[in-house]
Amino acid sequence: MQLITDHQLANSILDILGYTLEDLSLNYGDVVIPQGDISHQLYRENSLLGHIWIWAGSYHVSPDCIDRDHPALAAMDLLSQAEIAFAKLQIEANRALVPDYF
Repeated sequence: MQLITDHQLANSILDILGYTLEDLSLNYGDVVIPQGDISHQLYRENSLLGHIWIWAGSYHVSPDCIDRDHPALAAMDLLSQAEIAFAKLQIEANRALVPDYF
């Protein structure tokens, strides 16, 4: 069970871990993906790790998974909790090194 609810954090986690989330609608000429079809693919290096489907405006990795509001959030369902926890620690460590300017 994933507790990530922010798609920007999910995208950061994917980046830290070296994953690429490919949007198929952009690869095929900015087309609209029909409901129930694969809309995104998750890669690490050149290895395909999983598919993300779209249905009624929500994204999921399999029929029994919870619908997510963003494909990056659905991609979190393909990762282990250990990977997610490691990436969150890395993100926090990186934030500690960069001062906030306001």
